[in-house]
Amino acid sequence: MVVEDLTPRLGAGKVLSDFPAKEAYAIDAGIYKIPPQAVVLIETKSDLETVLSYAQKTGIPLTARSGGTNLTGSAIGKGLSWNFPD
Repeated sequence: MVVEDLTPRLGAGKVLSDFPAKEAYAIDAGIYKIPPQAVVLIETKSDLETVLSYAQKTGIPLTARSGGTNLTGSAIGKGLSWNFPD
């Protein structure tokens, strides 16, 4: 549902739900593993606004991620995981 809702709004290739993407975002440098429903690749301010608005309307949790080096599980979550490109 998340992928089907966000892909038309963000464009192809920005919403990932394949096993490798979800697996990569399910862990950080700690011992915890929580697979997200989807991974969103934020490229513009508009992308960010779209994702934030969607999360607010649907109540889906957001987990901001950077390098994934957190040791306490703060970079993983069960909703949408998102990251700004390098």
